[in-house]
This record gives sequence, C-alpha cells and structure tokens, in this order.
Amino acid sequence: MMQYQFWKMHGLGNDFVIIDCTDGRVIDIESIISISNRKTGVGCDQVVLIRSINCDNYDVNIYNADGSTATACGNAMRCLGLLAQRDITVNISQRKIHILYKDPKHITAVMGKASYIWHEIPLYCAVEDIMNIPVCDNIIGAAVNVGNPHLVIFDEVQAMSDVYDKITQSGLFPIGVNVTFAKSVNGDSNSFKIITYERGVGRTLACGTAACATACIALKRNISNNHAINIIMDGGIVNVYIDENGIISQKGEATLVASGVLYA
Repeated sequence: MMQYQFWKMHGLGNDFVIIDCTDGRVIDIESIISISNRKTGVGCDQVVLIRSINCDNYDVNIYNADGSTATACGNAMRCLGLLAQRDITVNISQRKIHILYKDPKHITAVMGKASYIWHEIPLYCAVEDIMNIPVCDNIIGAAVNVGNPHLVIFDEVQAMSDVYDKITQSGLFPIGVNVTFAKSVNGDSNSFKIITYERGVGRTLACGTAACATACIALKRNISNNHAINIIMDGGIVNVYIDENGIISQKGEATLVASGVLYA
C-alpha cells in the first residue's frame, strides 16, 4: 500500500480529492473509485491527480467518482488555484486553463473557447440545429463543449433525474454528457439558476463547466444579451464572463477542507 499527500477541497460543494503524484507513481482506476467512496474512502465527486509541476504549470488528470475520465472541471481549477495561491496554468486533456488567484473568494479560471460543432461535442451524428435538439418527452436541449460535453435545457422539467437517465441512454452522446436544467431568476436574463447532473457522478451541488455552458447557450440562443452572467447553483454563485473573442472565464470561491496522507 502506497502513501500519497492529498488535499480535500471543494468549489461551492463540488468536492475533490487532490493527490500529489508528481513523483511519477500511478493510481489505478479501482483505487480512484475506492478513494471517491463516501463510506469507505475520503469521498468526493472527482479525484484530481497532479502529475507534474513545472514552475507555474500544472499537468493534471481528473477522474469522476465512477472512474471515468473528466476532461475539464471549472471548480477543480479554482481549487488548484487556491492550493497554489498564485496564478498558474493547468494543462488537462490538451487544454490550457489559466487560473488567476486573488484570494480564496475570488479565483478566476480562464476556460478557453466553446465548440458548437457536433463531432467536437461530440454527438453521435450531425443534427439540424445544435441549439434546438429534441432529446426526449418533447424537451429541447442545446449542446456545447466547454472542455467537456454539455446539454443545457431551458424547458421547465419536473422529473429531472428521469430525463437525465433517458438522455444518457439515448445514444446521442457517445462519450456521455453533463445535463443542466436552467431557468432565469425572476425573469432576469443575466442570472440563471441551474441544476446539473454530471456524467460519472450524478447530481452535484455545483458545476463550473455547466455554469460556462449555460452562459454560452443563453447568449447563443439570445436568451441573454449580457456577456457577464451570474449562475446560481445549490452550492453558491459563479460569475461567468465571455469576451468579444469567445473566451470564457468563470470566477468564484474555493475551500480547503483537510490535508493529510492517503493510503492507496
């Protein structure tokens, strides 16, 4: 059994076990699942492995609680910024994410650009309108990739868990998809309340990339005309900004809960 330094952190309730693997050691998928278990492990939504640190450049891999790979995570990026307590660049899945650290309450992750191309999201096949996809039960969703695949639904939905299950079982998204249910707050087109079901995890208290995806879709579908949008989740608020070049930034807080030695 190996010993690893770890940190338990969360971004608005979306929680992580961040593990130092900079010595080159490998943690297998079975161990990832065990670590994520809330009864017999540390417990988390995702496990973040820090593979290497070169000055202000961090190479990381992120795994969902079920052991599947996550290709982006906005809340985890802010947690890494808190861990470093300085501006850093995180390299994950051929994507560079710049983290701007001010203090634990104000950490910005510059996520890059969104893709609305069907095979980059990816979808199983091309669709007529990526912003208006019939998914199930007469529900319309819009698809986008912001480092990972998202489907955002602005329709009023009651049985969200059932709809999520139907979407994930539909075959439309070959590598799975995060599904977000969004609605404006008191008719304000610049503030949206969202609930997200993350692939490999399920419903989470917050999802940074879902916040980015919701803002992107709101602008793309002219639901909002503001490039600065507040996204309200069960765990708290993230501020999303999309600049004139389509670069997405999300700002929020991060929290260090505990640190210590992990046996895996």
